[in-house]
Amino acid sequence: MENLMAKSMTERYAEYLHTGDLIERAAKNIYYWVMSTLESNFWGLQRTVTFDVDLYANEQKIIFAFCDPTGERHEFAYYSTHNCQNGNLPKMLQRFVGIFNNTKYPLSDKISSPVFRAYYYDDKVDVGKYKGYYHINIMVDMLPDAADDPANRGIYA
Repeated sequence: MENLMAKSMTERYAEYLHTGDLIERAAKNIYYWVMSTLESNFWGLQRTVTFDVDLYANEQKIIFAFCDPTGERHEFAYYSTHNCQNGNLPKMLQRFVGIFNNTKYPLSDKISSPVFRAYYYDDKVDVGKYKGYYHINIMVDMLPDAADDPANRGIYA
């Protein structure tokens, strides 16, 4: 048996190591963390096919926040090892959104391609728990055509 997940992780790591630009490297790091967190929650939440995630970022950490199908709120924290000071963080976040939105997410011929979309709000949050954080909203739909297909009734949450 071939471990395709380990192979893919090794390939991503090699690509990451060969990225010299700080902004690009940090954006890839954020992208890989977000995608692995999305995937772990996909499998952990009985393959919930739609996600609406909020990322809140400041110079110290990024919070991945979402509500599961029961309405319970979950948060995961990412602490960057890159220099997010001196105006680097907004550039890193913009580049992350570019990577996220422009990556092709091909699947098999058996299901339609999923929709992965991120929206970056360049201003910092003014009020509430995340005051002073930048905000990115992420929308994922693993089976965008499933609701239209009668064969998929019951799997589209």
